[in-house]
Amino acid sequence: MAGKDPGQANDPGQANDPTQTKERTETKGTAEASPSATKAFTHGCERGSGSVWTLAAAAIVVMAAVVSTTMVAVVGAGRRADTAADLAALSAAAVRPDQLGSACAVADRIAAAHRARLVACAVEGSEVDVTVEAHPAAPGGGLFVVRARARAGPTTQPT
Repeated sequence: MAGKDPGQANDPGQANDPTQTKERTETKGTAEASPSATKAFTHGCERGSGSVWTLAAAAIVVMAAVVSTTMVAVVGAGRRADTAADLAALSAAAVRPDQLGSACAVADRIAAAHRARLVACAVEGSEVDVTVEAHPAAPGGGLFVVRARARAGPTTQPT
C-alpha cells in the first residue's frame, strides 16, 4: 500500500465508501490538482460555444433584416404600381376621342415614368383599361412582380 494513491481502495468493498468519493471530488478543484484536470473540469466541451451562439444570433438578425426589407419593398412596389395604373388610365382617358390610337402610348409613357411596365391596355369606347406591373427595389426583389389594374373614362357621355 506504500505506492498507492490515498483515494484508491485496497479491496472492492471500500470503493463505495462515500467519504472516499468525497475526498476525490474535493481534490479536483483545489490547487493540488493537475493543471490538465482543472482545465478539463472547468471548460469541458463548451469551450468556444459563446462564439457559435453569437454568430447564430447575428445570422438571425441579418436574415430578419433582409426579410423585412424585402417585405417593405414589395409593399412599396404595390403602391407604386397602383399609382402608375391609376395615372396611366386617367391620362389615356384624357386623350381626345379622335386620337384613341395614341391612348395606350400615353399610358405606356406614364407607367414608365413611375418605374412600372405597361402589360395590357384596352380602349373600349371612351373607357381605357390598363394593367401595369412593377418590381420591388430590394435584395431578392426581382423574384416578385406586383400587378395593378385601373379603368378610367370620361365623367360625361360624349354627344
